[in-house]
Amino acid sequence: MESEKHFQGYSSRLGDYLFPGEDFYDSEARHFVSELLAREGDTSTPQAFLILLDTFTPEMVQHKIDNPDWSTVQTVSRWENTTKKLIRQRTEQRFAAELAAAHPSGRK
Repeated sequence: MESEKHFQGYSSRLGDYLFPGEDFYDSEARHFVSELLAREGDTSTPQAFLILLDTFTPEMVQHKIDNPDWSTVQTVSRWENTTKKLIRQRTEQRFAAELAAAHPSGRK
């Protein structure tokens, strides 16, 4: 039986800005934004952040993939279909002007 894995906690100003709430979804998304920045390096633009987000897999999710159990499918699905989309949506909302300026045609 595998012992419980503990993951490092992360925090960032961007994570706090995008997800200021204290509910589960905001807390999880805030942590994943902060983990992405800590592992991949700070990004200077919202576009660069969204590019990194496309290929980023949080440590907790990767651990589930590498060590599957009964909850692996739910964990991976929640990341891909809920949390990752929520991070992208909130980033696009909060940085709409910067993203529009980077894409003058209005297309992302």
